[in-house]
Amino acid sequence: MPGQASCTSTLRSTVISEGSRGTPSSGGHARSNVIPVRSRGKLAVASVRRTVSSSGSAASLPAAQQFIQADAAAQRGLIQALGRMEPESQPYRFKISLRLVHTSADLSSCSDEFGLEPSRLWRVGEPRTTPRGNPLEGLRRESYWTSPLDVSTYSRLEDALAEVVRRLTNHGPFFAKHAESGGTASLFIGFFLESFNTGFLLEPELLAKCSALGIALDFDIYGSEDEPGAP
Repeated sequence: MPGQASCTSTLRSTVISEGSRGTPSSGGHARSNVIPVRSRGKLAVASVRRTVSSSGSAASLPAAQQFIQADAAAQRGLIQALGRMEPESQPYRFKISLRLVHTSADLSSCSDEFGLEPSRLWRVGEPRTTPRGNPLEGLRRESYWTSPLDVSTYSRLEDALAEVVRRLTNHGPFFAKHAESGGTASLFIGFFLESFNTGFLLEPELLAKCSALGIALDFDIYGSEDEPGAP
């Protein structure tokens, strides 16, 4: 209308990485509102840029409001479509092995019981050797059987342990007889940190099941900088 300053409002929505800065478009002044968007633990930044003519008048931004109010699923889909989605890093790795020890019994029958091939097996009284088979001084003081368990489909330690214990529950009578005759059983967990700090939670239900089976949880924890053979 005559007597009123005319203005041109241009809305442009872009997804940019954190810390990026927009630049004014030619012939106007740019002002950016930065809206953090959480997606799979990563921070993306949606920048809604409004370019106003030199008169300084501002137009309403209903489209920007709709963008801000978009649900998280739509935002994740947009980010993924633009190739900005980064995979979520796992703060740790782990390995689980089943171990049985006995003061006198031959534990070779464990292989048939659990349907697993042992990674190490010896009987009490046998000469001691290294894992590579090199001889050591002395004789074995106890019988030993251990086998790694396939938990590669689990990313959370809690979930892997829950599934392992569920399967071992079917062997309850075997564990009971093993303990009554002087044996022990444990789950050996190698826990490898991939970050400065992380943790896990062992629920009372899981611990109760382990206790009922007579299975101990034996943790070896390795820092992110630890290396085999390091001083």
